[in-house]
Amino acid sequence: MAIGAAEDADGYAVRASALRLSAGQAIGGTDSFSVRIYLVAAQAGTGDVTVDNPGSLMIGTVGDGEHPVTVSRLQSDGAVVSLSDGSLSGIETGGGAVTVETADGTITVSENVQVNGTGQVILQANGGYVVRDAAIMTGGNVALLEYVKATFIWNAVADALAYSLDIKYNGITYDTPWVEDGTTWSSCDLPTGDFEMTLKPFTSQGFGSTSAPLLFTIGERPGATGPSDAVETDPLTFGWDAVDDALMYQVRIEQAGEIIASHWVRNVNVFTTDYTLSPGEYQWTVRAWAVSGYGLRSAPAAFTVTPSEEPLPFIPADVVIVTQQPFTLSWDAVEGALWYNLQLKKDGAEVLSQWVNGSSNSWTSDSPLSWGRYEWTVQYWTDVSSDMVLEEKVLYLVDFS
Repeated sequence: MAIGAAEDADGYAVRASALRLSAGQAIGGTDSFSVRIYLVAAQAGTGDVTVDNPGSLMIGTVGDGEHPVTVSRLQSDGAVVSLSDGSLSGIETGGGAVTVETADGTITVSENVQVNGTGQVILQANGGYVVRDAAIMTGGNVALLEYVKATFIWNAVADALAYSLDIKYNGITYDTPWVEDGTTWSSCDLPTGDFEMTLKPFTSQGFGSTSAPLLFTIGERPGATGPSDAVETDPLTFGWDAVDDALMYQVRIEQAGEIIASHWVRNVNVFTTDYTLSPGEYQWTVRAWAVSGYGLRSAPAAFTVTPSEEPLPFIPADVVIVTQQPFTLSWDAVEGALWYNLQLKKDGAEVLSQWVNGSSNSWTSDSPLSWGRYEWTVQYWTDVSSDMVLEEKVLYLVDFS
């Protein structure tokens, strides 16, 4: 027997404070069993357990002293008597998958969720969190989908050195994480859409077989920002849709998958840099932060910085000129140098002190600096001398874009 029920005018099959479900086949199956409850325990023999609830939901024990289950039974003499039924804890299926979803609330796992097979487990709290106070057991993969975070969990494979994940978004590869430590992977950046996640282990013999796909959907979420076009002139400016109750926003600029810059701004939904970027293709995202935590990061928006067609002005020969960022500074190598110390100062204040191994005589910036005049000094250390000054030069970061 499979459990499914006609829904009421509001779309719920059952309304109760606690609900115990037991079926020989499936509960909900491919069509979600919509309920409005606080506490649930369920058991299916051969099929899926698929339940959705509008608010917070606890997976616990139903039928104990605190939440008794009573049934009315008709006797042969025509009398109706009330009988107590046995208790049931957690959610279990003998051969399907488990999917529990809440529209706006937290899922609390206070009793075990168990799949006796390789079926997937998806616990999706669209407006809240997944609190695990008991085990989630399956031979397949597990997805915990919270308000602004997705966590994937899988079983360890013998002799695996690492795991390769393939995450498809609306049918197109979105990310291919490589996990060398543990059997979990998390992201706070998944956008709205349909996803498919598979993984395969990597051993000393090469890649193993690919897992069964784990399918899930992330719907529209409150608090997601939408970026407007970046202004690619001087100054470089980014704007986005404001989010209610946001205290700050994080603007992140990337190029070819690498983070170029990250900025936090308060009380505004526009940000203007004090630098320009080298010509090229870039992407940027923004996400809000409020008392409740991070909002969802916006989908990446692309922009292009084009080279300037204006000729460079006269540059004195006795200074170092840098017209694009990131940039590299180099100096003459010192034989026997163990370490170099590079210092940058602006208006007499130190803005950077970087140690460089003696095997290298250059340094490349890892984040943009504001344009202007700097003094830079290189000192070196050997096994017979220390704190020796090698270079003292003036550096101009000049914006010619």
